[in-house]
Amino acid sequence: MPSAHHQLEAVEFLETDTLNRSGHCHGFRFIPIHEKGAEGSKDCVWAAAWPDKEAPPKKFVTSRPTELRLDPVHRCSMDIPIICYPSDEMKHDPFDDLHYGIDLDSDAARILAQVLKQAQNLFRYQHRTFCYAIVFFGWHARIVRVDYAGTTFSTHIDCATDATDLISFLRRFSQASPADRGIDLSAEHISHDSPLGKKMRLRAELNKDPNNPSDLARHLFESLLKEDWPWFKLAVGDGLSRREFLVGSPLYERLAALPNTGSRGYIALDLDDPDQRLVFLKDMWQLSRVGYLQEGATVARLNAAGVPYVPTLVCHGVVDGQVTLSDQLYPYQTFASRLHYRVAIREIAKPLHTFNDSKELLDALKCCVIAHSRAMEIPILHRDISEGNILLVWNPDRKKWEGMLTDWEIATDFTEACHYDGEPVLCCGTHQFAAVRVLEATRGPPERQAEDDLEGFLHVLLYVCVRHLNSNLQNVEAFLQRYFHEDKMLELKRGSFRARCVTEAKIPISQSKKGPATELRFALPSGAGGRSMRRPRYTHPLNDVLQQLFEWLRARYEVLPEMERYNDLYWTPEGSDSKTFTAQRMIDLFDAALEDPQWPVGDKCENRCPKDFNGVKIERTDIRMLLPDDVPIPRPTAHERPEVELPAAKRRRRA
Repeated sequence: MPSAHHQLEAVEFLETDTLNRSGHCHGFRFIPIHEKGAEGSKDCVWAAAWPDKEAPPKKFVTSRPTELRLDPVHRCSMDIPIICYPSDEMKHDPFDDLHYGIDLDSDAARILAQVLKQAQNLFRYQHRTFCYAIVFFGWHARIVRVDYAGTTFSTHIDCATDATDLISFLRRFSQASPADRGIDLSAEHISHDSPLGKKMRLRAELNKDPNNPSDLARHLFESLLKEDWPWFKLAVGDGLSRREFLVGSPLYERLAALPNTGSRGYIALDLDDPDQRLVFLKDMWQLSRVGYLQEGATVARLNAAGVPYVPTLVCHGVVDGQVTLSDQLYPYQTFASRLHYRVAIREIAKPLHTFNDSKELLDALKCCVIAHSRAMEIPILHRDISEGNILLVWNPDRKKWEGMLTDWEIATDFTEACHYDGEPVLCCGTHQFAAVRVLEATRGPPERQAEDDLEGFLHVLLYVCVRHLNSNLQNVEAFLQRYFHEDKMLELKRGSFRARCVTEAKIPISQSKKGPATELRFALPSGAGGRSMRRPRYTHPLNDVLQQLFEWLRARYEVLPEMERYNDLYWTPEGSDSKTFTAQRMIDLFDAALEDPQWPVGDKCENRCPKDFNGVKIERTDIRMLLPDDVPIPRPTAHERPEVELPAAKRRRRA
């Protein structure tokens, strides 16, 4: 293909003349895909292979860009995406730079992201151990293999002079078994109108009671049986303990750039349960490292020890010995080996942010602090306290929502001192809720401590309250950015807002020209049982709870020595021996607050920062050092402003 030819011509050439009519990939049909790009971006043109009998209808693959997308159910049997670029893009080939360890420029990074995006789509809509892709730069091709640990690739194949290697690959691929093509044999695709598909529909209608909180599992299962999404039967465990589950679309999925865990959570129908119980099933590619425990094994120990407010294990296990190979092909690289793992638990819960009022929120956090404290008696340390790992589960006996501490994926035996390969590990977990000293890595012991997890509970409480309770804070987005997303490792040298709050045991939000800074205060709701002349607006009892927690935390940090001196000390520094900031003190504080007969009801408000703020950056130094409410609030553009209905008089005049 001449260098002036465009991407579209490359795809049509491959589909028509080289592949389908040649029979080199017998049993498969390559089809060009034309998708309308997002606003402001180019149309996406690429190709992929389908088994002859499973190719999508022609209306989804037209000869010109269209608004129609391939439904997930049509992507279920898709294979070998082919991404084509003009030959003049070859100078931006990212694989050359990766091979020689050169940093990618913006164009090379863009191309690599596009290639990995196509691979990620296969992983998202299918259950695979790896996938192949072919990347063309004009006449030059590369064969790429992608799994959850990394990417490997061939040298350039100059198809203009000798396409033997590419033809040989396609022939071998067409003759390979499904497992050798990257298909996960432990996942069986279920047709929507098959007997198992009908069984799923019947279960979704069984004992329907929308007004009963216990109906949450059935309701979620019903909502996830999407007609445009492939359904699967998944196997968990092996031997006599092997169980099978039916799943629809995932309840959640981590779509971060590869490599990653590829974690997906499902509401699953247990085929081996005569009562047709619905359970929560997590499918993931877990890091395979010394010191990393299987989540199911950890939960089993928690259950055996009678730890409350934690999940109940149903079954778990590595999936048919499936492991990644990228790390083995390039042992000198820093690829982390991963293994395919599934775990099923009995409880099906709802997110923490769906709490009804602040009293229910505080009670849920108390439950999880109790769970953490009891787990430390085993001793098991959670190491990843975050908003997403604290859920609400319905207790039918007590007729209330209670907290459940879940996702014990990176928990560890505390007796191992949180070591990996003989070295101490702080283990950040979710950095938005990590302890200040863990982010700084300058104070205290070199291993993660229980108090670091307890600090995470404080940050979670503050995060949820700021988003869902009224307060004197005006620029919520700036506060969330400064407190929860500013603490990158390189920025900590200039001091972080979160560290300032911990050091001062207060949360300043605005600096007046004269006098002290204004502190964050949460407001009582208006109406009965709310504020009055004796109870001013910003006297919510949560203010006292947060103030006490920050004072205890400040006391802990005041006595922590520098990390490099910690191992030289032959005594435990006063105040750092679990007497200043402890689980029991937190539990007692929460209990006392929850017994307040004047605790307000109906104090939850709409999400004060509903849009995704993760990409917001406060770049300029003079703005970064300002307190949140001193940061200018950007005015919405014309298309972002809500439409307001004109008064009747103005409508008549305009008419």
